[in-house]
Amino acid sequence: MIGIDAHARGRPIFDWAKENFPTEVLLRHNSVPAVFTSVRNGVGVGFYSDFVAAGDPELVFCFRPPVPPAAEVWLVTDERLRHVPRVRAVMDVIKELVKEISGQRMAAEAVPA
Repeated sequence: MIGIDAHARGRPIFDWAKENFPTEVLLRHNSVPAVFTSVRNGVGVGFYSDFVAAGDPELVFCFRPPVPPAAEVWLVTDERLRHVPRVRAVMDVIKELVKEISGQRMAAEAVPA
């Protein structure tokens, strides 16, 4: 397994990985992009958000850790721009994509194995 630096704390996925794979970590990096590069180049297995993993069709889904979602997603813009049509259009697309991905994830988790 390829992981984030052992000092990373406060994120449930990192805590879960430390508890469940304390000695199996082959390599530790201090950034998600570095872990991504190592996994992408075949060094080992790593953990990613659905958003990161969906961007690379070469990655293979192995399993979903039993960790609840840890973060909210905030879509933020300047108050003066939020009603500008082009800004509103981008915000609406992002909102729908997040809802779609979240719905797919919840549906996948509801299907019995």
